[in-house]
Amino acid sequence: MGREFELKLEIPAAAANKVMRLPWLWEQASGEMQPRQMSTTYFDTPKYALRQKGISLRVRRIGAKNIQTVKAITPRKSSPIDRSEWEREIGGQLPELRHVLGTPLQEFKRKKLRKNLTPVFEVKVERSAYPVLSANSAIELAIDRGSISSGDANTSFCEIELELKRGASAELARLARRLASEVPASLGLKTKADRGFDLRSDQGARIYRAEHVRITPRSRIGHAFQLIGWSCLRQFALNADAVRVGNFEGVHQMRVGLRRLQTVLSIFEHLIDGPETDAVEAELTWLIDELAPARDLDVFVEKTLSPLSEDAAEDAALKCLLENVKTRREQAMQRAQEATSSDRFRQLVLRTALWVLAGEWSDLAELEGVRPEARIENFARRTLKKHTRKVARKLREVRGLDVVARHKLRLAVKELRYTAEFFSDIFPSARRHQRRFAKILARAQDNLGRLNDLAVHRRLGQEFVQTWTLVDLNRNGAASNENAAPAIQYALGFAIGQEQHESEACVNAAYAISRRLKRAQYF
Repeated sequence: MGREFELKLEIPAAAANKVMRLPWLWEQASGEMQPRQMSTTYFDTPKYALRQKGISLRVRRIGAKNIQTVKAITPRKSSPIDRSEWEREIGGQLPELRHVLGTPLQEFKRKKLRKNLTPVFEVKVERSAYPVLSANSAIELAIDRGSISSGDANTSFCEIELELKRGASAELARLARRLASEVPASLGLKTKADRGFDLRSDQGARIYRAEHVRITPRSRIGHAFQLIGWSCLRQFALNADAVRVGNFEGVHQMRVGLRRLQTVLSIFEHLIDGPETDAVEAELTWLIDELAPARDLDVFVEKTLSPLSEDAAEDAALKCLLENVKTRREQAMQRAQEATSSDRFRQLVLRTALWVLAGEWSDLAELEGVRPEARIENFARRTLKKHTRKVARKLREVRGLDVVARHKLRLAVKELRYTAEFFSDIFPSARRHQRRFAKILARAQDNLGRLNDLAVHRRLGQEFVQTWTLVDLNRNGAASNENAAPAIQYALGFAIGQEQHESEACVNAAYAISRRLKRAQYF
């Protein structure tokens, strides 16, 4: 079994030649450029059984050779960019399954797998590879210009692969950072297999939800931070495509990924504290703020105005209000799209990735009494106990909290819930306790979330009245914009008033949950 430590950078095709002409890169290059033409076929079953297990199987033709490769992300990986791979030269262009012993494919019945395997897509690449050496590392820099085809569908790509052959991941980060200062490089989170399966599915921009992160009791604190942080980064960064095509669920899931990453910054603060972390946190906050209006207005439309409009089908004022808020929602979505399409976003994602992999924090042996090489179990116990006590205490005070304090409490509940999810595999014998703990937090989050929705809707209502721009909806029965304004303002007050009666019930439910949380066990 081999290990692959690889970082990808996506670049415009026009930038590839500039990279190959960088003087400082040639000074570090050892040996000649190695141009190669490669044709690779990926295989899976019709129901993508391998893909669902996180496994890829390919046969690559390079010259006269056929190389069969199995790749997988294994539970004991030592880095977020570490994958296990098994390579073997074979005689033909079809997989030879007798060679899969010792790989993740061995769990499949070979006869059944052989019968069901089929080519899924083909990748053709022109690769220019350079060995880049320094005193502390050996890195292969490969520029891949290629295309992926599946049936009549095809797409092209251009990317830089930085594969660590010797040395620390900090050297990969250093080289990636310098390349990104020369060309507009973006972090590449999708493998060629990912691109191929996306093309095959033909479902447009995917929605990426939180991934399960496997942290064992023997995991080191620094390693756990990297794995969890990288998972959160993937969730928010990969949803950018969905946001750019106007998908509101993409906005929601990007915000979830960002909030999860903020939780990581909070629970590991003594390990990662420093100016670089402060800069990353400031950029995450900027992006959350850019996405917030689209999410707030979408919730108002889908949870409040649309149901009311359906119940009062003949109410022209409600229809006019709904269309007006939808227009504002689209404007907010444009703001989110501009943010995720900006150079600032590109730099944010890459900067965050390099910080997770090899930020300043990774060079320090000890900060505030927390050692990166210490095991995670005791740290997880202390963290969960501390945050559980804090949240339970605040829930008991919920009846006396103002809107701002309730909002902070809601975020604290989210943080505790995410932390419990991050650390769940550290305590495998406590699954029953964990499920009960998760249900308690989910209910608290639902009630506090609804209270936050009510507060946001009141704020939106005030903003609408102060900055009203009506959409011409005469076709829906409004006499005119001028005459419709009082009726629509009344409809707005009616819509917001309809849900305010929920407030007391949500507060009482949150208060009751405090007793259950105080008694709950997690370990």
